[in-house]
Amino acid sequence: YALIVGRTAGMDRYKGHDELLEIWPEVRRRLPAARLVVAGSGSDLERLRGKAAALGLTAESSDAAVYFTGQIDPATLGELYRRAAIFAMPSLLEGFGLVYPEAMAAGKPCLALQGTAPAEIIVDGETGRLVPQNDPAALGDALVELLGNPERARAMGEAGRRRYEREFTARAFERRFQPVVDELVGG
Repeated sequence: YALIVGRTAGMDRYKGHDELLEIWPEVRRRLPAARLVVAGSGSDLERLRGKAAALGLTAESSDAAVYFTGQIDPATLGELYRRAAIFAMPSLLEGFGLVYPEAMAAGKPCLALQGTAPAEIIVDGETGRLVPQNDPAALGDALVELLGNPERARAMGEAGRRRYEREFTARAFERRFQPVVDELVGG
């Protein structure tokens, strides 16, 4: 399944929940077993559930195309990352976005938008996919590419895990910034 993690508050509509729900019927047409797990809670959760229902994506069974977790604890989030095939959050206004390195640490390829801060984290075609903004067809194609090619997704996820270890751990930050600190303190 594809996983999106984050607050579902009205003020956070830029995170891409709507875009994923709107393209999901097409993803399911091409990959009937594809599922989307929406992890998180907030004031917009019921609206998103209603939208998914209106699109025919929810069901009272484990075979629903879209599943909403609501509020979850860190252990459950870790398990969701572990079980996911990919992480997708096509956010228009995300800052650095800790969820992308979290997904990379879990060995998951990430999907985000070109021209956004996550494009500094994700290497297109290597650790995930970066798709053009406001292009639902490209978003759907990238989702199908990753979900429909598990070996490629696993390879991207492993590349992402290596990039995370090299670039985004506390040790990596310390290694990069220690020379600056040494210069300021010693100079």
